[in-house]
Amino acid sequence: MAIALVPPAATSGLGIAWGLSGVAIAAAVLVLVNLLAVNISALIMLWISGFRPEGTEAAGRARSSVISHTVFLALLIALLSVALGLVTYTSFQATLVEQEINGEMTAMFQEPEYAEMGLTLEGVTVDYMPADILLNKPAKISVLVGRRAGQEVPPDIARKANMRLTESTGKDIMIRVGFVEAQSFP
Repeated sequence: MAIALVPPAATSGLGIAWGLSGVAIAAAVLVLVNLLAVNISALIMLWISGFRPEGTEAAGRARSSVISHTVFLALLIALLSVALGLVTYTSFQATLVEQEINGEMTAMFQEPEYAEMGLTLEGVTVDYMPADILLNKPAKISVLVGRRAGQEVPPDIARKANMRLTESTGKDIMIRVGFVEAQSFP
């Protein structure tokens, strides 16, 4: 039982401590699924092992009670498993979108148009959570671009990046592009 309950309970606690609500909720649901599965297993194993009343009438009531509790617990497990599946699927989708965005921004700043200007991609931050997928919220992207001292900044770079990311991911994108001025010595 400890193997089924302690790791997801600890993960839920860490999610709460670090402010990661998605992790905390998913792990708490897993704790609940595991707890229900332990209960349903115990009900079935105790019945099979012969732990039931000896009288015919009492055994019949106990049997129907065990069956109804088992069905109820199985339905709860199924419902919670669907929720866990949804969380897993949306987490996977959010990760794919983040990878696609990082790849597209890297490719964009390697193109001659930007490389010849001396613009370099310094960093990409993607704020896109599983809840954003479920609520159909846009991905929030922050891009940091390095430029040479005195280099003029293209005025439409955020629009071009937004269009490129929207086309490649199929998601609504909110992008913010920041610039840092770089100086280098041989």
